[in-house]
Amino acid sequence: MGSSDRAPSDCDSAGSCASAAEPAARLCERAAALFHAQRPQAALALYRDALRVDPGFREAQRGVAFAYRALGDISGAEQATAQALESDPRDYELVHLRTSLRQQTPTSNHVTELERMLAQGVSGWRGAVHVGYALAKELEDLGEYERSFSYLKAAATLKRSRTRYDPGADIDMLDRIRSHFDRDTMLSHRGRGCDSTQPIFVFGLPRTGSTLVERILASHPDVQSFGELEDFALELVRLVAERRGGEALSRERLLEQCLSIDLAALGGAYVGRARERGASKRRFVDKLPLNSLNAGLIQLALPGARMVWVDRDPLDACYAMYKFLFSGGYPFSYDLAELARYYVAHRRLMEHWVAELRPGTLYRVRYEKLVTDQEGETRRLLAALGLEWNPACLAFHGNHSPSMTGSATQVRRPIYGSSVGAWRHYARQLAPLRQILVAGGAYPERE
Repeated sequence: MGSSDRAPSDCDSAGSCASAAEPAARLCERAAALFHAQRPQAALALYRDALRVDPGFREAQRGVAFAYRALGDISGAEQATAQALESDPRDYELVHLRTSLRQQTPTSNHVTELERMLAQGVSGWRGAVHVGYALAKELEDLGEYERSFSYLKAAATLKRSRTRYDPGADIDMLDRIRSHFDRDTMLSHRGRGCDSTQPIFVFGLPRTGSTLVERILASHPDVQSFGELEDFALELVRLVAERRGGEALSRERLLEQCLSIDLAALGGAYVGRARERGASKRRFVDKLPLNSLNAGLIQLALPGARMVWVDRDPLDACYAMYKFLFSGGYPFSYDLAELARYYVAHRRLMEHWVAELRPGTLYRVRYEKLVTDQEGETRRLLAALGLEWNPACLAFHGNHSPSMTGSATQVRRPIYGSSVGAWRHYARQLAPLRQILVAGGAYPERE
């Protein structure tokens, strides 16, 4: 990645310098901070410095693997993962990472090894969860759907049993947001925001194709992406707290107070943060999925911004979330009934935004249409955002910018539609989830 022959005392692209005398642990701390700041190239340089100081340092070996994955160097990630697992075969998070890096085949897979791990006993429930998800993914790749789902359900149930979470509180919050931003409220607060047209918010539930849309847009010469930013919510919390004299507010109180602040200041502070990150092009993308909850406030604070909702078949969307082990957040995704109820509430909120936001503000991309008519849907997307057509958007998989999401491997491939209708392999197992979706109006009684 361009830094393999750099001496440990040289400066990296982050502007910091690694001293040959600096301990490997300290280098890894700095690398981890850079990685979490969505700067994997700079993180990789420091992880490699740590390995020069201590070639067997475990955290550095692990860090190199995850950095390579984010940078799209799948071969490098596989090699780094294999080396780290030689040192510690019981690093179950890396066992799971190894599985995610490629499609498994009948002649090249780890199913026997993974089943042996579970049979012999995995130390710690987190390790068992990682191995269970890895095994489910590999069996699905091999078309062994019954066995795949049995391991997936066991791992998801274990994860849920160890997660403190009240799904009712989240669903109640979605309903509160919908009620708070009613038509009269939206109309009465218009005209108070920042006039910047730079931001494009791409959102929806995770695993619905938002990373694909982000990569398409970021391949346009007038657009850059900053991945998943929490800046809008952070600025909201800061401004409300300042107005309330530093009071720490619950989610409910924050919602009650959010329209009492200077909305132009909120929008301006958000754009200012992006410019500090290097937003220099005509437009920039923020693809944090949970910005979907703030769509009403985003329009009021940034009336010139545009939003893209990536919508996917509800059963495919729910199954894609259920089978993915998130590193944090989305605790509703480990139980099928809770997942279905959350999905229904979230969809009601999104339909509310479609109805109540100013026309032209929110553009809806249907994932299935995008993968079957890539050029046509991409042209319509760009036109809706006021961007000229550029064929580079069709070659998004050649975009070498980092991806920090769970789709980091998939977005390096040309567009594909093999995941459309994947839920049908598990129609029997997903029947209870489907019933809740139908009852909640989020899925038709008959297809």
